[in-house]
Amino acid sequence: MKKPALFLLVFMLIANLYGQMVEADRPVAVVKLHKTEVLPLTKYRLYEKTMKHQKKDVDLTHEEKVQLLNVLINQMLVRQDAVKLNISVNESDVLPAAMQQLSLELQQLQMIPAGAQLTDPAQFKQVLQQNGQDYDLYLENTKNSLLIEKYITQTRRSDFENIPEPDLKTIEGIYNKNSTQFAQPEYVLLSQIFFAASADGKKDGAKKNAEDIYRKITGGQLSFDNAVKDTGDDFPFTQIKGQPFTIVRSDEQAIKFFGESFTEDLFQNKEVSRIYLMESSAGFHIVRINDHKMAGVLGLDDRINPMDGMTVRDYLVLGVKNQLRQQLYAKLQQEVINDLRAKAEVNTFEDAL
Repeated sequence: MKKPALFLLVFMLIANLYGQMVEADRPVAVVKLHKTEVLPLTKYRLYEKTMKHQKKDVDLTHEEKVQLLNVLINQMLVRQDAVKLNISVNESDVLPAAMQQLSLELQQLQMIPAGAQLTDPAQFKQVLQQNGQDYDLYLENTKNSLLIEKYITQTRRSDFENIPEPDLKTIEGIYNKNSTQFAQPEYVLLSQIFFAASADGKKDGAKKNAEDIYRKITGGQLSFDNAVKDTGDDFPFTQIKGQPFTIVRSDEQAIKFFGESFTEDLFQNKEVSRIYLMESSAGFHIVRINDHKMAGVLGLDDRINPMDGMTVRDYLVLGVKNQLRQQLYAKLQQEVINDLRAKAEVNTFEDAL
C-alpha cells in the first residue's frame, strides 16, 4: 500500500520541479525588429532583484515592473539596430565605465568620499557583491548604456553638432547669481629649483649646491628657465621637474612640508618675477614667484586655476552646453525609441511579471 503513495509523492515533486522550470523559462516579451528575440523571465527576475535591492528590498509595484520591462525591451531594439548599422562598444571600455558609474552611486550614498574612484577590478567586484548586485549583470547593463549612447550620438550626429552657443546675457546672468561660488583664496604661483636635505637631516651639501647655482643665476652665468628643468632634486608637489605649482595661504600640506616660516615668507616679503634663495624644513629652494593673487571673487575672464587656461566664462559656457546636450540627448533618446518601436513587433506578457 505504501508504493502507490511513494509513487504519488515522487510524481508530485517532479511535477512541481517541472512547473518551476516552465515558469522560469516563460517569456515576458518577444521582440522582432531585424530578428526574433525572447526576453525570458529568468533574465527579467535578475534585473528586478537589482531594482528591489536599490529600493532597500521593497517589492516593485506593477507599474515599476512594467517600466523595467519596457527598458529591457528598448535595449533589445537598440542592440538589434546597432548590429545592423555596425555600431558597437569596445569591450575594454565596459569595465572602466562600470567602475566609474558605481563610484558615482557610492558617492551619492555617501559610502565613499566625493571624487573618489574605484580603480581596482577585484575591489569593484567585491563592492558589488557586498551590495547584493550581480557582477555580470552590472557589466551587461553598463555595456547596454554605452551602446545606447553611442547609437544615439552616431545616428543623430547632426542634432548634436547644431547645439547653439549660449549667449552673453545667459552666461552673465548665471555668473551674477552664483558669483560667490567663485571665491578664490590668496595664493602664489612659483617655480623652483629644489635641493633636499640629506636622509639624516643634514643640509650642508644641499646648502652649498643651492648657493653655487643661485650665484650663477644671479650672476648671469646660468638661465633660471633652463636650470629649473634639470637641476636639483625631484619635488613631491610636481610630476615634472621645474613644473610651476601653487601654494595657498594656510595650506596645511605645504606648511607641514616647508614649515610655517617659509610659507609666510613667500606671501609677505617676495616680489613677483624676482629670484630668491630660501631655506625650508625640507631643504633649500631657488624660487621665482610667477604670480601672487589676493583672496577675492573671480571675474568672468579670470582663470579658475592658474595652471589651466580655463576661465570662469569658459567653465560656465561648458556647463550650459553640457546641460543643453543632456536635454537634447533625453529628447532624442525618446524619439529613437519611439521610431524603433513603430518598426518592430513587440509582444509582452505582463501577467508573468
